[in-house]
Amino acid sequence: MSVCDSRIIQKLGQIHGLDLPLVAGSDLTVRLFEQVIRPGDRIAIVGGSKELRQALQARYPAVGFTQYLAPMGLRRDAEARRSAAAFIAQARARFTFIAVGSPQQEMVAGAVRSFPEARGMALCIGASLEFITGDQRRAPRILQQLSLEWAYRLASDPGRLWRRYLVEGPRVFRMALRERGRHR
Repeated sequence: MSVCDSRIIQKLGQIHGLDLPLVAGSDLTVRLFEQVIRPGDRIAIVGGSKELRQALQARYPAVGFTQYLAPMGLRRDAEARRSAAAFIAQARARFTFIAVGSPQQEMVAGAVRSFPEARGMALCIGASLEFITGDQRRAPRILQQLSLEWAYRLASDPGRLWRRYLVEGPRVFRMALRERGRHR
């Protein structure tokens, strides 16, 4: 399943006559921890740091966490993605949170398909766990509502996020224009 967690993509969909309900990944992750995950559940994490897992374990002591510390360069390393996918399949967790950034996390999720024994639900969640632990801060609600969360995140970590938001992200506008041209 794929959900829309971008207000910008949601608005582009509306322009093209598509109703894309917004499911912000960060909000979904918080809700899962607050309302769905139960004591005794096994939770797998792909990505993050040892400190992230320790902070989650301290916050949710009745939950069993397991973690795969993914190497850098997943985007270009098929074997590393396969290893991450194998970890997910072997973890047999109720929920797996893939937190290695886009598009790497979607590539890892895709690699899990080659493991028919994989169970549970996996979610590509980016920095959502870091928001829960307080390692990163989400944009103020008003910026989220104005579709400016990306700008807040860019300003908070420009060295890491400039390419995503200023080079790769704007491609969606060109794609939308091409699509609009096809349907005229």
